[in-house]
Amino acid sequence: MTSTAPIAAPRAEVLARLDRALADIDELVPLDEQRFLDTHAVYEGRSDQQLRIIEWFAESLAPATSGGAFRVLSVGCGSGLLDFPVAARMAEQTGDLHYVGIDPNATQCAAFERRFDDAGLAGVRIDVMAGSFEDLEVARDFDVAHFVHCLYYMPDPMSALARALSEQICLLCQNVRTGFRGH
Repeated sequence: MTSTAPIAAPRAEVLARLDRALADIDELVPLDEQRFLDTHAVYEGRSDQQLRIIEWFAESLAPATSGGAFRVLSVGCGSGLLDFPVAARMAEQTGDLHYVGIDPNATQCAAFERRFDDAGLAGVRIDVMAGSFEDLEVARDFDVAHFVHCLYYMPDPMSALARALSEQICLLCQNVRTGFRGH
């Protein structure tokens, strides 16, 4: 039987230090749209999760994107911090990519648009909309839709996924325990 004591002790110590640090803060800074944009960029800069997601997308979509024009819907696109490198990799494979982002945070959508416009990726058209997936008219013949880090913000995530499937959109899902799954 394996003991969890060596893991639990450092974790408890870290949580205790965090509790002490938070106790010394008079007031937390509210998380408005711009602050979320700024702090999320810092977080992502210190994490390797985006690189892993980008690689996973490239490997998972490579067979599907070799046939020319390809349409992607990014639900919860945010500032495009993840979407831009994914689109760049996909554009190399397709040569004709239409990348559509939707996010309820208008500040994030403006950053998304700037990121893509500033880069001027050859063979990539983008559209970005401030709004929710529930309000989006989906009947647009997307080849794939992805919901990276956004389902937990939705009032009914299962209905959102069911809706995407009912529109004949291919969904990409990844489970860290079992690997790639697509539908």
